[in-house]
Amino acid sequence: MEDSRFLELTPVYIDKNPELLQWFLDQDEYLVDEMIAVQWREIELFRSLSIEAYELFSRATEQILKHDRLKELEIPSAYHKLIRYSWLHRDQHPFLMGRFDFSGGIGGHPSKVIEFNADTCTMIPETLIWQPLQLKHSQKRRAFNSLRWDIERKFNLLRSQFDEKPVLLASSLGYEEDKLNMKALLEIAEECDFFIYYKDLEEVVFSEDGVFVDDGEGHVQVNVFIKLFPWDWIYTEEPELGKILTPLVMEAKIIILNPAYTTIWQNKMFLNYITENFPNDIIAKSYSYLPDNWTKHVVKSSFGRLGEEVAIQEDRNLKNLRFDPKIFQEYLELPSDEEENRYQFGVFYTDKPSALNIRCSEELIVNDDCEFYCHYISD
Repeated sequence: MEDSRFLELTPVYIDKNPELLQWFLDQDEYLVDEMIAVQWREIELFRSLSIEAYELFSRATEQILKHDRLKELEIPSAYHKLIRYSWLHRDQHPFLMGRFDFSGGIGGHPSKVIEFNADTCTMIPETLIWQPLQLKHSQKRRAFNSLRWDIERKFNLLRSQFDEKPVLLASSLGYEEDKLNMKALLEIAEECDFFIYYKDLEEVVFSEDGVFVDDGEGHVQVNVFIKLFPWDWIYTEEPELGKILTPLVMEAKIIILNPAYTTIWQNKMFLNYITENFPNDIIAKSYSYLPDNWTKHVVKSSFGRLGEEVAIQEDRNLKNLRFDPKIFQEYLELPSDEEENRYQFGVFYTDKPSALNIRCSEELIVNDDCEFYCHYISD
């Protein structure tokens, strides 16, 4: 990327940093005092690709359920009914948001979706709070970021399903970053007329009668449960929890966000299915085998996150992999600067493209040891 795209800023000074942002500010060199210029035509490229990709994911989901092919994604059969139910009743069990990650897309370079972080995505405080702060500080006028309003709109639609004020509980495994991502959502939910609670998973009560939270005076039944731990983790690590949640969802005792069908979208083998059944130029070509004519390529497991269980190879030797390869994906370049730092652009998707985010890494594979860049739209 050209040096002219980078706008160096003085550090943001505010009397009191927002509580939801302080932990991120304390992480060394994570939130960068620099912004990246993105052109309108580049924004439009990311937007249109996101819309097309979401439609493609939805069409492929319809087909994989219609032809009963969930077993090809190695999802335990005990959860097939729940996944099918949540998809068929997705008006009542809506998709809240996810994030598409892209290759290229800047400076006229082509772009494709690399994957969809559809079940549990993060970078919420950075996008909701830090991006607007940096935009104001830079005195730039525009960024592609309607995430707060789009989440609010989705919460209001969810609220309309209830006659009385519903209880919304957010939960995670207790990591500080995860808590802050959940609390950022809770702030919006409270504005949309929900009773809100946050509890680590171990503090939540699950029973055949419902999901409950202790408010200090007794146990309160939860109507909406937002989780920042993935469905596939429930399947493999907490199957008893999965057995409890399945009938609760299907008997309309709880709404879980994101719904069970997002485990299809999160599964990297779903990309293989799309390539084989829905030929397109939107999503990176992915196969369950290594094509004969490929040299440099990407190898992934089914559910790797944060850059884990991903490898970039220039040979066909799989013996040194520390995971079971399930997907072979075409290698696509990320934009880079003169120092060979690589930039990955992502788009938050609610029921439409909602915000652009940018991560930077010194490595070929972008993981949680990266930097977060804000952007502005250049004329």
